[in-house]
Amino acid sequence: MTLPHQDKISMSSSYSVAPRHRTVEFGDGYIQRTPMGRNQKRRMLSISYQNLDPATADTIVQFFEGKMDTGDHIDIAANTMLRTAGEFYLQNFDVEMTSPEIRTISASLMEVYDS
Repeated sequence: MTLPHQDKISMSSSYSVAPRHRTVEFGDGYIQRTPMGRNQKRRMLSISYQNLDPATADTIVQFFEGKMDTGDHIDIAANTMLRTAGEFYLQNFDVEMTSPEIRTISASLMEVYDS
């Protein structure tokens, strides 16, 4: 299932890559690094939806709550932030009410691999 309202994602969203390495430190100070697993370059996304009306915010919250309940991945297409599409798991999200009619939703996602 794809992320809803991708056109409303804020410009303050961010993307990072954290390589996973196994390190071995020897007595002489030499450190050897080897990649951990086949998919050692895991991408992370921090997305933010700002200035949402209550109905749109409810749609996004229901989507995220559903992903928390089922543990299913979220498909995110290639866009200006991601050069390639990917499957991401929701790590957490929070909702901020800046006024009775305006909501901000922030979420952290981590890339996963099927194979």
